[in-house]
Amino acid sequence: MEKFDNIFLEKKEKFVFDKEVAGVFDNMISRSIPGYEIFLKLTGLVSKNFIKDKDICYDFGASLLKSTKSVIEANKMKNFKVIAVDNSEAMSLKVKPIILDLKQRYSNIDINFLVSDVCDIKINKFSFGILNFILQFLPKNKKLEFLKNIFNGLEDGGGIILSEKIIFENENLKDFYTNLYFSYKKSNGYSDAEIKNKKEALKGILIPESLDFHIERLKNIGFTEIRILIQILNFVSILAIK
Repeated sequence: MEKFDNIFLEKKEKFVFDKEVAGVFDNMISRSIPGYEIFLKLTGLVSKNFIKDKDICYDFGASLLKSTKSVIEANKMKNFKVIAVDNSEAMSLKVKPIILDLKQRYSNIDINFLVSDVCDIKINKFSFGILNFILQFLPKNKKLEFLKNIFNGLEDGGGIILSEKIIFENENLKDFYTNLYFSYKKSNGYSDAEIKNKKEALKGILIPESLDFHIERLKNIGFTEIRILIQILNFVSILAIK
């Protein structure tokens, strides 16, 4: 049974993907990201356009493999390899039974999970990459190099899906979406104290950027096609094709 997230009823020094967060992660993310299930479903649907037999798919910042599962289910008749990467030891312990179940149900798919910083791994040639709500947690000075490494490993014609929390440069838009997002979280059962405590804990940990900045950076790296798949409040999903 899914555990209920109430870990920010009390103040915490900083947000960490530890055992406590891993234990309530599914509940936390489903109540914190509006339309989260839509983001996941789109990840799988979009992946069908890029993954072929013998291809490799990466899931960077895989957490509890929700995006990986969406891609596997969308491409279940193909023979390909999935490499899911996450640096949280707590997450890796939680995914062990999930991986076992996936391997039993999809024996034609080579499923791998690496416990590593996504910035440190060697990226092999691949056709589709998942970056769902991971880039925002990387230090500013590592984001560009990480994306360049991904671009260099991506096959011509390959694609990545990048989903992120975004900020708005316009103050009126910023206030509007911030207030609406807080109202959304309150409607999902979070108290004012929980919202405030989590926001404080995420300072300097979650570093969102504007949509225009994301698009411009992807263009500068070399992606030839950039498409906005969906935006719900201050969360967006982008498809970038090499």
